[in-house]
Amino acid sequence: RVHGGRNFWNHCNMLSFHCKETDPVSFRKPLEKYLIEIENTKEGGKGKPKKQVTSTFDADITSVDQARTLMRATASGKPEDGLIACVRYLNVIKAVEAKIPINETQVRVGFTWHDSIRKGKKATRYSTFFDMAGVLFNYSALASQVGAAADRTTVDGLRLSCKYFQDAAGALAGCRDLVSKQALAMLTIDISIEALTMLECAMLAQAQHCMCEKAYRDGMKMSLLAKLCQGTCDLFERAHSQFSNPNISANFNKTWSGLLKMHVHHYSAKVHLFQARMYHDQEEFGNEIAELRVALAQIQQSKAVSKQTNAAHIVAGFLNDIEKSATDALIAIEKDNSLIYNMIVPDISKLPRAESKVMVKPTSVDDLFAAPADFVAPFVSLVSAAAAAALAEHKAKLEELVSQQTSLLQTQSNEAHALVAELNLATLLDSSGAALPQEVAQGVEQVNSRGGFSQIKALMDEVLSMSNENKRLLQQIQEAVSAEERQDHETRAQFPQIAQRITESGKINGELKKQIGNFEAKLNAAAGADELVKNKIRKHEATLTLLSSGPAALAEKCPRPGSGQGDASRETAESLKALSIAKSKLDTVFKTRDSLKEKLQDVVKKDDTESMLIKAQPPYNDVLAQALQKHDKLLEDIKANIKGQEACIATILENAPKVRAGQSSAAKERDEFIQAINVGVNAYREICDNLKEGLEWHSKFQDTLSAQLQRVHDFVASRRLEKQMFAESLSKEFAGLGVVDAVQAEPVPSMPIFQ
Repeated sequence: RVHGGRNFWNHCNMLSFHCKETDPVSFRKPLEKYLIEIENTKEGGKGKPKKQVTSTFDADITSVDQARTLMRATASGKPEDGLIACVRYLNVIKAVEAKIPINETQVRVGFTWHDSIRKGKKATRYSTFFDMAGVLFNYSALASQVGAAADRTTVDGLRLSCKYFQDAAGALAGCRDLVSKQALAMLTIDISIEALTMLECAMLAQAQHCMCEKAYRDGMKMSLLAKLCQGTCDLFERAHSQFSNPNISANFNKTWSGLLKMHVHHYSAKVHLFQARMYHDQEEFGNEIAELRVALAQIQQSKAVSKQTNAAHIVAGFLNDIEKSATDALIAIEKDNSLIYNMIVPDISKLPRAESKVMVKPTSVDDLFAAPADFVAPFVSLVSAAAAAALAEHKAKLEELVSQQTSLLQTQSNEAHALVAELNLATLLDSSGAALPQEVAQGVEQVNSRGGFSQIKALMDEVLSMSNENKRLLQQIQEAVSAEERQDHETRAQFPQIAQRITESGKINGELKKQIGNFEAKLNAAAGADELVKNKIRKHEATLTLLSSGPAALAEKCPRPGSGQGDASRETAESLKALSIAKSKLDTVFKTRDSLKEKLQDVVKKDDTESMLIKAQPPYNDVLAQALQKHDKLLEDIKANIKGQEACIATILENAPKVRAGQSSAAKERDEFIQAINVGVNAYREICDNLKEGLEWHSKFQDTLSAQLQRVHDFVASRRLEKQMFAESLSKEFAGLGVVDAVQAEPVPSMPIFQ
């Protein structure tokens, strides 16, 4: 659209451009699905109920939908209203982008934008950055319309026009940087790098024109006016140079190219006119004549270009005014020079070229889109995507820490129990002369109360059954992904055009395949652990079978020493006392250890890092380091507990042989029998713990694989629908029904985030 006035400056018509159109978008379903899944990942899948999650974020999702709807509605209305709506929505979508991973493989919200240059063409992408690029473009279009429509006959109008053209240039520069960084440039012609550069330079050139006009009104020196006009000329030349690109020259209206080139010659003429006036004031009339002749030649070039591009009716008025002014000045000075001054008229190449001075620049995107005072960002209570990644990494570290420390404590306990059983400490310390020491009898009773050897066999069968089910689920996931990739390959072979519109499966399945590989590695590791437990069962099968006969039967089989430790020597008695004290301390260590294990479980359950990250700004290194430091005291207590055990074991190892050496042969025979029972009881406890741990792991992993299989099915279904819609649109194009170059008319069903 073109706007003009009635004098030497205002007849210089201004360019503006149209907004892009965009299709409606519904954020609710995909965002609710994502938010529910995120909640379900908390506390082992025991997060808030679905209704509570959706009600918590209902207002946020509504505000996003409303902001985009308003942005769409105002794009074709009053430009000033559209600018306000663009600012508000861009702040909204930036807040969404920071909190929710909208992309092709996670939260699939499709944004469709039409090409403002090639009517009927559009593109769809699952990218908030693509949506932001469209908003930035529309802001620049609306700003160009306000700037072009401003009344430049007044000083305030000039300032307003200059401001909005610089705002338009700033939004275009921001759009160009965004599409370049996010590889969005050729989705539509209007957001190609060349188109955005051309429009930015054109807007800056028009802002610079306002500066020239203001300087002229303020009575600035002719030399400064010449420099400002030269800067304007250079900006128009940079804009016009983009038409050397085939995509621009083939798609933009020829009037644009003509008007830009016309303005190059027009401003070149003004440069020479002001240079001529400067030489006139300096009484260098030969130089004045040379400048005026070139100015007239440039005006003729400008008029010729305008005729070639059917723009003569737009620019004829102000070009005729400038031409008449230059012609009258040239006739007068040539007459005076021939009659009075007789100065030599030099070749224009001998005269210095006016310096280029540009006084305008694109407005900063941060300044353009500063959040309004009443703006409330959506999803404030939701941790950002970056913070979520940091939180996931932090929780993984915590879980690894808990796992390592729990495993360390369990290993220490197992080693201590094994040593106590091997040394038959209970028998050494027993002076009652009973067939089975009370502690040993209690251990045998516990074995039988827990089901004995038959319970171990049942647990082992259950573990193997769940392991086989997990392998079956993983195989289904692998087959579904492979089948989708084969189908994608076949579709691409059938429709080569799809390559420019739908991303290849191999490029977006990388993270999914990596997860499948991790699942497979974990299953293999679990299978190895299951095999170790099976070997342990085989090793202790005879003893475990013996234990299942019960305490009374074992007491009958146990050799009896005939007397206690009453006849022990003084040295043996001292060792026995030291052994008893060490065993008592070791029992205390075990009790303390149980408390430490409970505290380790609370490390993850009671972690409040998420609330800290919501308030923090990236990078989050300091916050995460502070969160980990909270557990330093617990780690020190664990180290102290292990050192306490080491001291007890050292005392036991030192004194147990001395006590055994003082025993009678019958006592030693009894000691060996009870030692075997202790080893069996300890092995039973350890195997049961291993199997229960295996069952718990396989159960949780089965839930993970089942959820992943459902996500893969959803993903495959959405990809199938995406390609089906593409094939249908392509068939309609071939049938001549006028369907345009679009990936989809409507966004495909959303897919949950991969975990």
